[in-house]
Amino acid sequence: MKKILNIAINPCGIGGTETFSRVLNRHFNNSITYSHSRLEKPIFDARFVLIKRPIYLKILRKLSLNRIPKRNLYSYPSSGDNIIIINAPCDFDNIPFRVLRNNKVIYVAHSQPNHIWTHGNYFGAHRESRLKALQYVDRIVCFSQDHVEPLANYLQYPINRFRVATHSIEIEAVNKPKEFQRTIITICRLDNRPKRLDRFVAVAKFLPDYNFEIYGNGQDEALIKEMAKGIVNISFMGATNDVAGAHQKAGMFLMTSEYEGFGITIIESLSQATPVLIGENSFVMAKNIIQDGVNGFVSEKFSVDQVINKIKLIEQDYRTYSEQAYMSFERFNAQSFIQQWKIIFSEL
Repeated sequence: MKKILNIAINPCGIGGTETFSRVLNRHFNNSITYSHSRLEKPIFDARFVLIKRPIYLKILRKLSLNRIPKRNLYSYPSSGDNIIIINAPCDFDNIPFRVLRNNKVIYVAHSQPNHIWTHGNYFGAHRESRLKALQYVDRIVCFSQDHVEPLANYLQYPINRFRVATHSIEIEAVNKPKEFQRTIITICRLDNRPKRLDRFVAVAKFLPDYNFEIYGNGQDEALIKEMAKGIVNISFMGATNDVAGAHQKAGMFLMTSEYEGFGITIIESLSQATPVLIGENSFVMAKNIIQDGVNGFVSEKFSVDQVINKIKLIEQDYRTYSEQAYMSFERFNAQSFIQQWKIIFSEL
């Protein structure tokens, strides 16, 4: 059996990519996650191997006036005929081409095609060398069929080597609806530009009879707290590794993101029988996962009045929405995840 060497963002943190690494390791015993970074304050207790740069190589590069490529400075597993998973193209900068050439390689496209093409962590920086590394990639895996064609066009990568899979989660799913509670939560990185938490604050301001809870940390924590100043029904809960616990006291989940690749927090919500409101349809998977009037609502444009109206509709028939939420999670469960990835791995 081939080893799976998962090169990832630090898996001890919060986010869809980090969750993917933990779920992969849980369900595939032959998977080991490697990361170039270590978090100062880990949120999750996840096993991984830190990829280091030996001191003597750093000194050698300095003496050579940086003429030694950075990718030759890291100590990677020196075995061949394994499966390497790349979760962020910026890691192509660090992996020697001989390592890619001697193994089977999968690139997992965790975001939307235009974001992948323009963002610095993807192909928005060092584009020429990162695109060159694609010659060693055997499969690109997307989380939506709608992403395949545009990403193939951006990357000029053969469309017949794309595959589509779904995310899954690491928390235990419930199997019954729950009672309504006047608490609306969101769980995300506190980065206002992509997550648009100013919108979450705006909704809270006009619903003083509800509690609004923000789980997460990030660069804009002080900014968002300043926005919420004087709004007494907003609580900042900090980062949490107890997602199920957060949902136990939640009536609804409100997502206000400007864009998402997949929105793993949505399927986490469904697994806990929590109906979902998406404040603006900003990614292709939104309406694929959330059906209006069934397990929540997706607004095509952000409007405080419209979000409040949908909250009231869910409250009026809460048990039905909650039941439909956990029932709609089935296609994202562990069995589905394992089967899809077994097929992808078997092709290599």
